[in-house]
Amino acid sequence: MDMKIWKKVPLGEFSGGFVMPADLNGDGQVELLLSYVQGYSAHLRLVAMNLDGKILWSCGDEAVTSKLSGNPLRPPITAYDFNGDGETEVVAEFWNDGKPQLLMLAGATGVVLHKTPSPFDMPTRQPGGYKPSRPSPQALVAHLDGPDKPASAILKYEASGTLPPVAVAYDHKLKRRWEVRGRPCSEDGRRGADMGHQALITDLTGDGRDDVVLGQLAVDSDGKTIFRLDLEAHVDGADVFILDGEKRLILTLCKSGPAYCLDARGNTVWQKTQNEVSHGQAGWVGNFLPERPGLEVIMLVSGHYGVFNTFAAEDGRKLAEFKHRSGIKHSDDSRKYPDMPVKVRWRKGEDALWVPVDRMVIDGNGKVIARLGELDQQVVSVLRPAAKKAQVAVQALAADLCGDDREELVLYQPYHGRAVCILTQPDSDGKPKPYNPPEKIYNRRGYL
Repeated sequence: MDMKIWKKVPLGEFSGGFVMPADLNGDGQVELLLSYVQGYSAHLRLVAMNLDGKILWSCGDEAVTSKLSGNPLRPPITAYDFNGDGETEVVAEFWNDGKPQLLMLAGATGVVLHKTPSPFDMPTRQPGGYKPSRPSPQALVAHLDGPDKPASAILKYEASGTLPPVAVAYDHKLKRRWEVRGRPCSEDGRRGADMGHQALITDLTGDGRDDVVLGQLAVDSDGKTIFRLDLEAHVDGADVFILDGEKRLILTLCKSGPAYCLDARGNTVWQKTQNEVSHGQAGWVGNFLPERPGLEVIMLVSGHYGVFNTFAAEDGRKLAEFKHRSGIKHSDDSRKYPDMPVKVRWRKGEDALWVPVDRMVIDGNGKVIARLGELDQQVVSVLRPAAKKAQVAVQALAADLCGDDREELVLYQPYHGRAVCILTQPDSDGKPKPYNPPEKIYNRRGYL
């Protein structure tokens, strides 16, 4: 099955940018937030744009029109109706006179509503001897007081074990609620930092309030420890699912592996060996094999090499193994980094993965279920994927924009893209629906 382009959003004077969909003005239509950064992941400029390419507002240095050199990862940003008044607010970190500052902006206008010094100041980012390498910041939405109360923002910052990790909770006016300082990587490298790259928001304790899984460390809505593990490496990937009415967590570990399925208290339900998962770059839970009952877990098991294993979510049995097909290669012609795949509901009731370097959608057996086909060269010409890991391939976000219980793919390239392409199924009628942002958009777990 090939794809079709639903929208192609021209970027005009801009080149690339990290993309986040949001209903910024409350009209039920989706707009785009484009992030432009340089190093350390704080914004130099944030631009709001509609799907016709019209700029609605921008915040930051108006001379910045492209992603500059430095950190290749997305800056901390999220968009949500934090105070429950029906209007979206944007929380993002910006550079201000050489220091990072946390802002809350009105989604409709970009006007600054609240601000506070960022907890991630330069002394925190670069203490004596620490190298600020590959920071993986996140800005997340959590209902720490329950679903009917104003939401809070959680900021998490760490960097491949090279910085002391920290997470801070703010209320809907950016007043600090609590702070958690994590355990850094041990000096001998035998124990990883207890905060990882992809934090999760979920209710582990069953009290109706959100908790935060930060990697090996999970804290409750008050910032109190639920569990803290003592594993060999930091957590690269994480996901959450429900099995027989009970919460289950999937954690995949960097470098040494392996991978774990945990219960809500941090106890191991099942575990993969280091031979099975030597470097768990990511893990996704879903209905990837609809011909079998239950859910599956796809893990990127080989770090920066595109080897995927599919396991049964209930007991960890291996069901399939496959590789990505193309992409950046080593000098010996072996396939290298596949960038970060994205889970997408391309068919009703089924989950699949978009693999950026292959520019196609695959199921839990690695079988192709959708590809760009004749659109490939057109998409490549405007998104301009790079040939280096630090400049990434064609990235994607998945969200239901056409209202048929399937998801569209929002494609972008943060360094060189000249447009944002939104793909839909060839049999879609293409009618937009009121945009209801899914949790996986405002609480994104991917690196890009």
